Amino acid sequence: MRVPANGKRSVLARLVTSAASTDRLVKRLGDGSDDFVLKSTCGRLSMRVRLAIEAVDEPVHRHRRGRFAVDWSRATITNGTSRASLTRTELRLLAALLERAGEPVQRATLIARTWPRDPLATPERENALAVYICTLRKRLKRVGLGAALKTVRGVGYRFTM
Repeated sequence: MRVPANGKRSVLARLVTSAASTDRLVKRLGDGSDDFVLKSTCGRLSMRVRLAIEAVDEPVHRHRRGRFAVDWSRATITNGTSRASLTRTELRLLAALLERAGEPVQRATLIARTWPRDPLATPERENALAVYICTLRKRLKRVGLGAALKTVRGVGYRFTM
């Protein structure tokens, strides 16, 4: 156990969960959450924790047709032998698009998923979203997936393969 200068204690622990729980936890961490309340199965013990993922057993999301893969732990997207690095913000944006499997995602939804704890109102984030969409398109183009990110006029964006 370490006690940093701020007086808070850090405990290195291994968390073992079911596959479904792990998927939910990784999704929430990808959304920007890091504070959680963990409860024992008997319900007598609960604690508030801040989690950070160092590694996961299956950090790679492979597209169902096998054309590309996203490595969440390394923040990269690959297509064949081409690879591009993504920022955390771009990863959250891409995750929101991939979850909808080709369906259009509204701008407001993308803003809420990309900046989950941001106090700025949606209209104030529209420009930032446009900038991140542009940079994500450039990174996707670098790996041969530039045409996969489409603008849906009046709605938002969608990722199609």
